[in-house]
Amino acid sequence: MKLLSVTARANLIGIVVVLIASASILFISLRFVVLEELHEQLTLKAQRIESAISSGHEFYDPFTSIQELSGADVSLGEDVFSDTLIYDDTQNEYEDYRMLETVRNVDGRLYRIKTATSRVEWEEFLGIIFAVFLGISALLLIVMQIINQRLTRKIWTPFFTNLKRVQSFSLQSKEAIQFEESSVQEFTELNEVLERMTSKVQQDYGALKDFTENASHEIQTPLAVILSGLDQLGQSPTLDEAAAARIETIKGAATRLSKLNRNLLLLTKIENRQFSTAETLNLKKVLRSHLEMMEDLFATKKILPTIEIEETLSVKADPALLDILIGNLLANAYRHSENGAQVNVTSKANRLVFSNTGNPLNIDPEKLFERFYKSSTTESSQGLGLAIVKQICELYGWEIIYSYTEGKHCFVVGFK
Repeated sequence: MKLLSVTARANLIGIVVVLIASASILFISLRFVVLEELHEQLTLKAQRIESAISSGHEFYDPFTSIQELSGADVSLGEDVFSDTLIYDDTQNEYEDYRMLETVRNVDGRLYRIKTATSRVEWEEFLGIIFAVFLGISALLLIVMQIINQRLTRKIWTPFFTNLKRVQSFSLQSKEAIQFEESSVQEFTELNEVLERMTSKVQQDYGALKDFTENASHEIQTPLAVILSGLDQLGQSPTLDEAAAARIETIKGAATRLSKLNRNLLLLTKIENRQFSTAETLNLKKVLRSHLEMMEDLFATKKILPTIEIEETLSVKADPALLDILIGNLLANAYRHSENGAQVNVTSKANRLVFSNTGNPLNIDPEKLFERFYKSSTTESSQGLGLAIVKQICELYGWEIIYSYTEGKHCFVVGFK
C-alpha cells in the first residue's frame, strides 16, 4: 500500500473515531440537559398545583391527577420521575411523556400528585441538533478529504516525478540526473542527497568501466605476445621432446588465461548493461547455426543433437549475447555427455529446453550458476559458462532452471 493511502486511511479512521466519540458525548449531554429541563418544568408544575390546592382553587390539567391521602402510614418521600406512554385522542396514538409522582403536605393534609409533560417536542429538538451535528460532521469529512487529496497531490507530485527519474536512471548516461524542485524541506534535502549519490555512482561506474576495459586490453596484449612467442619456440628444430611438452603446457595455461580474461570482461559488461542493442531473433535459426559449427565436435563423441522447436519461436535480444547463451548451453551439454549420449533442444510454452543424458552431478545444483564453481571432472572448464548464461537471463528478465530427471540433465530457459 502506498504511503499516501496509509496516511489518508489513518487520518480518516482517526477523524471518524473522534466524531463518533463526540457524537456520543453530545447525545448523552443533550439528553441529560433535556431531562433536567423536563424535571424542572414538572417540579414547577407540582409547586403550582400545591399553591392551587392551598388557595382552594381548582387546577385543571388533563395530564395531572391529585389524590388526597388519609393513611397515617403515608409519609413524604423524594420526587419520582419516570417515562410513560399516554394515548393522544387527536392523533390516535401513544406518545412519550415524562411523569412526576410526588407526595406533598398542603396545610397539614397529604396529597399524591401525578403530573406529566410531553417529551415529543424535546425529542424532536434533540433529534434536530443531532442530525445537524451529523450533517456538519459528514461535510467536514468530505471537505477534509478533498483538501487532503489536493494538498498531498500538490506536495507529493515532485516526489513521484523524482522517483520516476530515479527508476529510469541509467549509469551509462553521461548527463547528471535533474530533480524536480519541492517546497518541502525534507524532499529538498532528499534531492540533494540523491544528486550527490547518483553523481558519485556515475563517476565510480565510469572509473570501473575504464579500469576493466583498460585492464583487459593491457592483459590481452602481453598474453598475445606470449602465445606468439610460444608458437615460434614450438616450431624450433632444435627443441627436444621435454621442452616441447613444457611449451605446450605453458601455451595451454596462457590460452586459458586469455579466455578467462575475455569471459570476466564479458560478465562485467553484462552486469553494467553495456549491451543496449536488441533485435528480434528466430531461435531455430540461431540453434541450427550453432549446431552446424559444433557438428564435428559432437561427432567425436558420436552424438547427433536434435532440434524440436517451433519455427516461429523468437526473442528480442542482443545477437552476440544470444549466441553466447546458446553456445554455452550446447558446450555444457557436450562437456557433460558420454559417448553416444542424447542431446536434445526442444521448446514448450515459450520455453527452450536443453537436455542431455549423463551421470548425476557431483556438485551442489544450487551453486551450478556461481562463478568458478565447477565439477572436479571438468578441469578444462573455467566455471564461468553457466554464470554468463545466468547473467544474460537476468539482463533480459528471463528464467533459467536446472533439473536432473530420468537420467537427463535439463536446462530450461523461460522467455518473458
